[in-house]
Amino acid sequence: HISKLINGEVLLTLETANRLEVVLGVSAQSWCSLEAVYRDKLLKKEEEREIEENQTKKISVMQEIEVAERMPYQRMAEKGWILDTTENARKIVYLRKYFEVVELGFLKDTLLPKIVGRELSEKDQYDCELLAWMQKAKMVARNVKVRNINVRKLEKKIPYIKEVLERKFEDVKPILVELLNECGVVLLFLPSISEKLPQEVTFRDGKKIIMLWDGNM
Repeated sequence: HISKLINGEVLLTLETANRLEVVLGVSAQSWCSLEAVYRDKLLKKEEEREIEENQTKKISVMQEIEVAERMPYQRMAEKGWILDTTENARKIVYLRKYFEVVELGFLKDTLLPKIVGRELSEKDQYDCELLAWMQKAKMVARNVKVRNINVRKLEKKIPYIKEVLERKFEDVKPILVELLNECGVVLLFLPSISEKLPQEVTFRDGKKIIMLWDGNM
């Protein structure tokens, strides 16, 4: 019991204080005063921790609301990519599910890096329209049977790809898709969400590369 008392695991009761007075000669009142000071400090520390956590949560929520407001949510809903709603709280929940993140603030670090086909400045790095388009491509690509990335095999196929592309594109499209799949590249033609976006972006997703073309072009 003394060990638990020293480690703050149990309260110092008046009965225990009286026993300590008998054994150690320090008055029970002194022990009770020390206990009161200790518990008061613990309470203040807990209150400070709760305040800090609440502030962090508020900042996090505000950031998520800001991201949700910048998203082309209505256009995503019109395309059937996400459930339609006008409530910010619901938007945040649906966007988290769509982008597969616990917080929308993670989007910048999970999708945008290593994009080929577009130079991104610091100002443009949080392009929500591009993020939405890329995420849809990731989900579609999961249903495509594709081998792991094989750069050497792809390099060897380049001369043949160039030769194929000299023909009418619609005729060679199935051939090109299959050829790239064998090298670990998924070629997708997916209508983009904005005319401002590039015609094509390429990015890596796990063990495959996704080459995304605007299906409207």
